[in-house]
Amino acid sequence: MSTRKLILTALVCGMAILIAGGVFLVNLSRHKDDLTVKDVYAVGQTVTVGGIAATVQHWQRDPDGIVATVHLDAGPGVSAQDASAPWSLVIGHRIDRRPVPDDCAGRAVAAGSALTCALGFAPQAGTPYLAFALAGHQVQWRLDGPG
Repeated sequence: MSTRKLILTALVCGMAILIAGGVFLVNLSRHKDDLTVKDVYAVGQTVTVGGIAATVQHWQRDPDGIVATVHLDAGPGVSAQDASAPWSLVIGHRIDRRPVPDDCAGRAVAAGSALTCALGFAPQAGTPYLAFALAGHQVQWRLDGPG
């Protein structure tokens, strides 16, 4: 293959990469609101997501980790098979989706009923946020103050 053909091929590939990157940035800017958490709630505030009212009632940080007491209240016709599944801990860019020890694991919230349980996460430094995601929507509580 001649040098001219190689240079032309490289230019075509470079242009294709630039165009694809431009299309990606345009799509990203169109959907930026879908990629951000709009509100961050305080401990004690109740938020309804996917028909389930969720409240972070209390939290504490100790050498064993971060433990949060949560309350879930399922509306009529709405239920959750595993109360711990929608919860995750966010610190900086790290997301911990596996609460351990977990008082909520495997406990169902039947339609029209409520459940209070404790979620535990491994010890981590930084400002923690407890996230609850259900039916394509996510809300977060900032775990700050005395805990």
